Amino acid sequence: MRHNRHVHLPLTLLLLACRAPDGPPGPITSRIPAGEHATIAAPFEPLPASIELDPLRVGLGKRLFGDVRLSGDGLRACVDCHALDQGGVAPGESRSNHPDRPTGPYNVPTVFNVAFNAYYNWDGEFDTLEEHLGGPMMSQAVMDAGSWSDLVARLRPAYDDAFRGAGYPGVDEESVRDAMAIYQRSLITPDAPFDRHLRGEAPLEGLALAGYRRFREVGCSSCHQGINIGGNLLQRFGVFDDPYDGRPLTDEDYGRVGLTGDPDDAFVFRVPSLRNVAETAPYFHDGSAKTLEEAVETMARVQLGFTLDEQEVAEIVAFLRTLTGRPPGGGP
Repeated sequence: MRHNRHVHLPLTLLLLACRAPDGPPGPITSRIPAGEHATIAAPFEPLPASIELDPLRVGLGKRLFGDVRLSGDGLRACVDCHALDQGGVAPGESRSNHPDRPTGPYNVPTVFNVAFNAYYNWDGEFDTLEEHLGGPMMSQAVMDAGSWSDLVARLRPAYDDAFRGAGYPGVDEESVRDAMAIYQRSLITPDAPFDRHLRGEAPLEGLALAGYRRFREVGCSSCHQGINIGGNLLQRFGVFDDPYDGRPLTDEDYGRVGLTGDPDDAFVFRVPSLRNVAETAPYFHDGSAKTLEEAVETMARVQLGFTLDEQEVAEIVAFLRTLTGRPPGGGP
């Protein structure tokens, strides 16, 4: 492993700088045995086999997720950007296409395992799935639903009985947000080889085991940790080097500063989950890394100050492939 000319921070400092706030386990981590909670020394957790959710509300949210009536023009459903049979993303799109723009603002993240994220959107604008739903739904660049009253009026004739049957007072903004958030929480991908390793059922071996060790040695686990191997932190993109290779920047490339106006938030993004990362190319907020190998090389160089050789990249990629879990059953 070759160091470049940059100064390297000790891994312990990176962990302390990037880790989630201390405190008792929240409602997500409490779903797994206490002995499997992440710590600084062992910063990973296995996904639970399932999450207990109301099946009627899951089914209702599933219907909505595939319904074009959520969009203002009646042409686009959530599944158009989150293909459930292809990793929960829009496969192959660098910046996903939207109705009024030939190229959308961001590379759409996977919808799988979003129950375990602490922030939503690349800039971390939302803290809960319920809050987040209002973002893409009302965005003119995404679903362009108009207003919540418009959306509710479109849905009520077809859905009112189903909502009441699921225990809601009928179709309204709160119930739509709730049903869709519950469905998205059901989209977990348990039993990845790495989960089985963490549970002591089938330890990693060979190149994947070497990659797991390399992943921690280099410092990837300073930001990609916890139950979702990421998704719980905000971090600057480009700590040691320029990740944009000198290309002209778009507004979206500046990250969270566009939301907060705080100069310290320039180039800060939500750290994505690495679960199922082998199925969600291309990578980064702009889709600029076309392969997993390219993403690993870039992240080691620009985030951690390491220049990895071909063997080291292959090791980490082999480990990342062990994060692919059992997909959620069926589609909308």
